Amino acid sequence: MFKLAKKKNWTVLGLLLALLPGTLVFTACRTPPGPKEIYIEKEVPETFYIPITREIVDEINNRENGIIINSRTVHRPEELQYYISKGIVLERRERKPVLEVNAKGDLLRWEFTTEERLSIGQKTPGELQLYGPIGDRVRPMTISICFDNDERMVLDFRQDITQGNRFYLVYNNESDGSKRINYGETKQYILSFWEDPSPVSPPESSGTDDPPAETVTDSRPYLQIKVADISETFRINRSIGGRRVRN
Repeated sequence: MFKLAKKKNWTVLGLLLALLPGTLVFTACRTPPGPKEIYIEKEVPETFYIPITREIVDEINNRENGIIINSRTVHRPEELQYYISKGIVLERRERKPVLEVNAKGDLLRWEFTTEERLSIGQKTPGELQLYGPIGDRVRPMTISICFDNDERMVLDFRQDITQGNRFYLVYNNESDGSKRINYGETKQYILSFWEDPSPVSPPESSGTDDPPAETVTDSRPYLQIKVADISETFRINRSIGGRRVRN
């Protein structure tokens, strides 16, 4: 019994020794992969303001583009933070007469005057409430932005195809030289803003031989967004040792 077991052990050992050279030969035929080094170069993004245009809105609405918002892949221009390019002031003066009859029977004529002044500073953030029409390239798009704590108080900005499809504040120029604008449901205000003309970059070339458009002077408030261009470069270095043929 003891001899049989001992013979069996030697047999197993012999098989292992017989297979070992083949294993060594097989291992020698495979060249171990070289070391792999990965370097990531990431530039610190610089945030700056740019005018939002109809093209940007269409890019965000295009579901074929990879848009990631707050780590969620969605397509909603409502998620953008909007800013007004320059400060504006809305002023309103309202008089309301009130009649009163006192205890002596005298008629008292009261006149209450309400003076309201609303200021929206340059780069004040706003939230989109409504925009449209969508899919219509003929009619200019209008974007309604709320800068107030009441979401019903909005200002309209309309696409101007002559100014690179930027969205400019909508108001009326009166014959007396004043500017009138609606804010809220029925209230109308006198609008004023800083007349500091800023240059408007000409639209990009269409590839034709037409002369480039001249830079124009722009004094109207328009919508802006913040943009950060992020650049990442992945550098992979690996030494390839080759492969030997196993015969």
